[in-house]
Amino acid sequence: MSYSITVNKRENKDPQTLREEGHIPAVVYGPDIESTSISVGDMEFRKLFKQAGVSNLVDMEIEDGDESMKVLIQDMQYDPVKNNVIHADFKQIPMGEELEANIPIEFVGTAPAVKAHGGVLLKELEELQVKCLPDDLVDHIEVDLSQLEEIDDTIFVRDLNISDDLQIVTNEDQLVAKVSEVTVEEFEEEEEEGMTIEDVEVEGEEVPEEELEELEEGEEVPKEEEVEADEGEETEESPG
Repeated sequence: MSYSITVNKRENKDPQTLREEGHIPAVVYGPDIESTSISVGDMEFRKLFKQAGVSNLVDMEIEDGDESMKVLIQDMQYDPVKNNVIHADFKQIPMGEELEANIPIEFVGTAPAVKAHGGVLLKELEELQVKCLPDDLVDHIEVDLSQLEEIDDTIFVRDLNISDDLQIVTNEDQLVAKVSEVTVEEFEEEEEEGMTIEDVEVEGEEVPEEELEELEEGEEVPKEEEVEADEGEETEESPG
């Protein structure tokens, strides 16, 4: 699939004014052209980035200069509050020379070990750095998770099945995905706060109903020592 965009050379207009008019200040540079300040429609750029990403060639036409070239979206700057793009960089690509690019990884399928053995899937890599000719660039690289059948099964970069046209730059020992065992630690916490009257017990026995009535009126349950002391006083007062 091919992608294209038309841009304008940026005059001495304030970048903020451009943004208010619905354009994004940008720059295009490369080995065969001078760095050129341009502007691109905000909506047009959003659509382009959603479709082409950073790993697909784009046919760029500079409207005011009657120029066209192959470019990649190289970089973007975002507003720290609104998180919208406020500046973009395009890099002109010579078609006969190899380039390095980061290709997004797309995980497909499901890992049997997750459902069969209760494992947890860990995705450790989001993109793969490759070297290739511009025409050999791809949208994404698929990683099939169905090969993760047992706990501790792994997929490394060296295990990926990719086109011979792509030379992998990322370390081949880099972990891509893994299924790990779930470790659950159970803790028993005793919380004294929030206990209801029904939860209060003395020496393992339920509090008598008459004492519950006193509790409801705001009195505290007597502690074990107090209960024993009261019983001792009653014994001493009783005639021998």
